[in-house]
This record gives sequence, structure tokens and C-alpha cells, in this order.
Amino acid sequence: LVTAAGVSAPVISSTGAVHIDGKGYMKASPNGKNIGLAANSNGGGIVELFDFSNTTGIVSNPISLPPDNCNYGVSFSPDNNKFYVTGFESCLSEELYQYDVSSGVAATIIASKTFIASDTYFGALQNAPDGKMYVALDFADVGVINNPNAAGVACGYVSNGFNVGGSSSHGLPYFIESYFDQTATVSSTTTGCTVNNGTATINISGGYPPYTYLWSNGQTTQTATGLGVGTYTVTATGTNGCSIIQIATVINSSSLALAPTS
Repeated sequence: LVTAAGVSAPVISSTGAVHIDGKGYMKASPNGKNIGLAANSNGGGIVELFDFSNTTGIVSNPISLPPDNCNYGVSFSPDNNKFYVTGFESCLSEELYQYDVSSGVAATIIASKTFIASDTYFGALQNAPDGKMYVALDFADVGVINNPNAAGVACGYVSNGFNVGGSSSHGLPYFIESYFDQTATVSSTTTGCTVNNGTATINISGGYPPYTYLWSNGQTTQTATGLGVGTYTVTATGTNGCSIIQIATVINSSSLALAPTS
């Protein structure tokens, strides 16, 4: 485990299937609560889901998903509720599947298996800061899942997502996807009837700190001060250039209206 105190001794969990000469991918969900893997091995294909404790480091509760002879790439959706698996080259099934893992119940997850698409030599899957999931293909184009949180074919898989000027082959850069698990909330204090002394604060978890801030009244700090009754928009931008926008309403009572827009 990696904490502020440093790196601990390894935590070893003996669970799940035995892998024989396997190759594939293992991914943690963006919220760090689950692990999924696929392995294309001489002993047959393996696709598994696990629970993971990021406080103890223990991997537990394996769920074996039915493989299609051999599989390779895996990834959870940004909202953690969908799990995608690709078929690998030379398999009988060069296909992309989606599972709904929100229930946490093995039988329900297995029954949710949904065919998304077939293509040529599917490879790795990777979430990106734009909210999309990218799919390595063994030819010039990279596939794109435009709405990976959506159920079934509504996820919007497109084979010719964009051209990379050559084959993306089987791999894509591996990122710790919690970096993309960006959430924001705003809070405010009330203002007086005759004095503008209200405040509004945005708090962000995940993403790419440190953030810069721009409020609609021109203030550039995390907390805007001296506010009168009204609605204020704040744009927070991370070091990766991506922004998140929130709206806070300052009123004369103790209530707060919050309307995230992105």
C-alpha cells in the first residue's frame, strides 16, 4: 500500500483462477473498489472481477465471467458501473462486450453480458480525460466508445475513431484512472440584506491538481468572497487543461442551489 508514510510490505491475496502463460490486462476501477482482468492463456481464456480494499490491500470475492475462447483488453467505465472486455487476435470471437457490474451480484453481472461490436484484432481499452474510452485496433484507426457509461449499444462504439498514422496494435498507454475520477462540489455562506458578505467555495477531488479558478465575477481564488445575492459560475482547470464548471447561488437564507454543468 502507498500512503503518506511510504510504501508498505506487499499484501498477498490468494484468490481467483490460476493463470497459465497468460497475456492480457488488469485494471482497477476509477473509484479503486474493484479489479478486473482478462488473460489469453494456453489453458484457456480467463475474465475475472474482484473486490479490492484500498485500505487493507486485500483482493477478494472473485467473479468468473464467461470468456470467448480468449480475451485481452479490459476497462471499467468512468462511473465504475460498466466493465468492457475485448477479444484478442486469432480468437474465434474478435468482439467487444460490456457487463453491467453495478449490482455486485455474480449471476446478475454474468446475465448482463452485451455484445457491442466486432472488429479486427481488438486490443487494449483505456479511459481518457475527455470521458471517452479508446480501443486499440491492429490497423490504422483507433476505436472510440463515445459514451462508456451508457448501457449496451448506446455506449456509441465507433471503429474509425481517429487515424494515428499507423497501427495502434494491441496496446494503449496505461494510466491510473482515478486521475480521471474528477468530482466537484460547491458550498456557500449567506449574505446580509445590506452588506455583500457572502462566500462561495469549490472543492475538487481527483483529476489533475493543482487547479486554477475563475469565477464569473472575475475572482481567481478557490473561495469567492464579498458576494451579494445572485448566481455565480466557477470554472476550475487542472494541469491537464481540462475544466469542470459549477454554479453556486448565494441567497439570504441558509439554503444553497447547486447545478453542475460539466
